[in-house]
Amino acid sequence: MTMRNLTKLTLSIGLTLLSSQGITGIAFADESSSQGAPTDNASPATPADLNSWTGKVMSKYLLKDYGIAASDKPGVVSDPLVQLGDFAGFKWNSDWWSRYGFDGHPYGTTYASENDLTLTGDKQFHTSFCKKANLEVAGSYYMLANFGSLKDDVMEFYVDAGCSFDLGFTTVSPSIRPMQVVGLGKLPSDTLVRLRAPFTGKIPFLWNAHYALEPSVTFNVTDHAGHAVTFRPTGSLSWDLTDRVNVFVGGETTSHTKPEFEAGIVIKF
Repeated sequence: MTMRNLTKLTLSIGLTLLSSQGITGIAFADESSSQGAPTDNASPATPADLNSWTGKVMSKYLLKDYGIAASDKPGVVSDPLVQLGDFAGFKWNSDWWSRYGFDGHPYGTTYASENDLTLTGDKQFHTSFCKKANLEVAGSYYMLANFGSLKDDVMEFYVDAGCSFDLGFTTVSPSIRPMQVVGLGKLPSDTLVRLRAPFTGKIPFLWNAHYALEPSVTFNVTDHAGHAVTFRPTGSLSWDLTDRVNVFVGGETTSHTKPEFEAGIVIKF
């Protein structure tokens, strides 16, 4: 299901009971509006009250929830994110994740390139069991393969619920994310469930350095891509150059693909 070439109108309405440093999405929306270590189009977390722009280079393009490579060619990504304010108890933001793949073909004609538009709502609260709970709701539209045809496109909706625990030396934020992908023509619809447990923290012996490690597994209930279960670990190191500029390097892989590596910058404003 090589679907990363789609304009990701990710109407992110996910219910993520996660911590403040969550890592983002499904293979298409993997790099959705939520920003964290490389997981889903990810980069170091951005404070909820700031706009940001993320730019990065990628060695290839993995659809991690499906355990397949959309492209083995390198590419560059641009991801501006805008805060939209509070509504119905959620903080809302929207981002436009786009990838240009260096595969020798015109932009918008293969799965090496993609445009994703995302709307995300996030709500944090406290419970007797979990002092830092987070609920996220998300919906997405992905423009894939042939930008001139809606038949290649896909929509995705998810709810992500999790809880964050401070263990002193690290913070772990287990969560569950049911996802529904809706194909608009050529690509089938799929139901998936993702379980993840991001570990985040500071590296004491490195200046302004942070790490993020995320073991996770995705269960494809409908399994149209041929992988009913996909393990998809990710990891990253990031450095705060200033309070608004962050650089990062990271990698991710799946149980069915070779690793992908990336490096980038996040500018907050």
